[in-house]
Amino acid sequence: MISLLAIILSVLIIHICGGGLMVESLFASSFILNLSALHQSVNNHKQQRVNRLPLTICSLCLIFSIAFFFLPLFNTNQNNASYYYQAQNLLTEGSVMGFFDLPDFSFRNTLHFINSLSILILIINLIPLIYLTANLERKHKLYLAYVVVIMGIFNILAVLYQQQIRDTAGYIWWFWDSRTGKSFASFVNPNHFGAYCAALLSIPTCQFLTKSQKKEYKYLAVLASLSIALIIGIMLSGSMGAYLLGMISLTCSYLFCSKQKSSSPTKTFFILMVVIAFSILTPLELEGELNERGINDDVRKDLFATVPKVIQDFPLGIGPGSYGSISPSYTGAINKTNHFHHSENTYFNIIQEFGIIFFILLIILNGFYLQQVFENLHKKKISKNLAAFSTVAIIIFICHASYDYGLHIPIYAFHIAIFYGLMLCKGSIYTKEKYSKAQLFTSKVIIIFPLFFVLLSAMIWLKFNKELKHGTSINHTISSNANQISENITYAPVVWHQWFFLGLKILEKDQDDFLRMDFSEKCFRTAAHYSPTNQDCWYMLFAMRDQLGRTKEAQDAYLFYFKLLNSRERSQHKSEAMDILQLTENEFERIKFLEHTPMDYETYNIRRI
Repeated sequence: MISLLAIILSVLIIHICGGGLMVESLFASSFILNLSALHQSVNNHKQQRVNRLPLTICSLCLIFSIAFFFLPLFNTNQNNASYYYQAQNLLTEGSVMGFFDLPDFSFRNTLHFINSLSILILIINLIPLIYLTANLERKHKLYLAYVVVIMGIFNILAVLYQQQIRDTAGYIWWFWDSRTGKSFASFVNPNHFGAYCAALLSIPTCQFLTKSQKKEYKYLAVLASLSIALIIGIMLSGSMGAYLLGMISLTCSYLFCSKQKSSSPTKTFFILMVVIAFSILTPLELEGELNERGINDDVRKDLFATVPKVIQDFPLGIGPGSYGSISPSYTGAINKTNHFHHSENTYFNIIQEFGIIFFILLIILNGFYLQQVFENLHKKKISKNLAAFSTVAIIIFICHASYDYGLHIPIYAFHIAIFYGLMLCKGSIYTKEKYSKAQLFTSKVIIIFPLFFVLLSAMIWLKFNKELKHGTSINHTISSNANQISENITYAPVVWHQWFFLGLKILEKDQDDFLRMDFSEKCFRTAAHYSPTNQDCWYMLFAMRDQLGRTKEAQDAYLFYFKLLNSRERSQHKSEAMDILQLTENEFERIKFLEHTPMDYETYNIRRI
């Protein structure tokens, strides 16, 4: 019962605190879940319950592969090291000139240490969450499923309020600023909210179908109402992908819960009516969604085409949560108005951030997981109904992962962990005939990890709570001084706006000082490298080079800036462009329609440096 209460309390905290947007909520849930896991593992050890050796060993390997990113920087990790050492050289130069204090250089194997810490804290939550869910009694697992659905209903009611009564202007639960100008109850992204509702839809739908087969009509009306409410939630998301996931959820629920000899008219009518509704409404939203997101199939294909290049440059991974910082220098040619925070595909995002080794281990772990699930079903350790809706939910998340990335969102990841845990169960009691001493020993080892995670969470909070609260947002960088920005760069050397605003801060005291202009030019050059489609970076780079008398280099920077302008802006800047680039009328007409390309002369030189 303690485990059930700990899970419910943790999920509730994440829901209330902006879906995990408040980093404090992740630390609170980490303490709750890991202390409960410690209690559960001690009880299991006293009962001499053995763990599944393949699952345990593979999970430990995954944990160690994640730990690699937080170890001191390996020189053999060449591409990551080159970014840090370039930053170290430039920051050392600035501190020698007296522009700011020399920061403490303690580099890691991730290109965005603070974001990686956020992902680490999330993982520290997910591991005990799966463990606790797996150890629940069968009836407690059903209680948890219903509680999750009820929380989903409250989210849907909140979205209805936001859309029909009062727009919260991007504030989640009217308190937490999402910084995006939009929110869907505990979610920011409507696509994630829709996928979440589609996954939860499997619970009341499977229960409805199972009870109708058994002719248990007592709760059918309640289950049907819950299903309809979740369908409304999918509709409210306005996401075509969510509509399709809803259809998949209903279809799979029907297939898993129906018997071949049974042809219940109630089931057939229920499924057909909903599928027809989805089929009618889906086309109405298709065009609007594609236009709004600006990510059509061609853009998605071009984005996926950059994956091999990133993997080739960073075979060990760029680090958890680092993709959004490194992506502009790889995806600039795809869409100069979009900044890709993730690669629009969970599998591609994982292999780029965590590396090839982690990805292979993850596939192996899922293989062992499926083997264990089949064994649990064969031995009837979990009910078919529980397995049915959990399987459908996981299928929904797998399908959603093929065209989006949501694992970095705590509320989304928490529900994936819950459904994974529902299909596992407690280990068997140790007997000499069945199990080896090594399997019994692993139950002792498991006790160490929850305790270690509690201490690790406390240490991270005490040392990095300010950085984790503010992150590396532009607003925070603007309000920081040169010392603070230079310190933040040592954690994330690839964040373009930190270099950009460092250059501006250096110029604030004396804009005519040659040394300050020269150093700022290097900062703007670095910013342009990390965000080659940002107009401000290129214009400031041009301005610095122009003041330093580097005419040819200034023209190169301005030409790149000019190509990032739209047709209207190019016409407005005609006289300026002709003067700076020293063009005739005919020459201007020739460059007027030049397009931005990813490996222009300027970018190529920056990459070489």
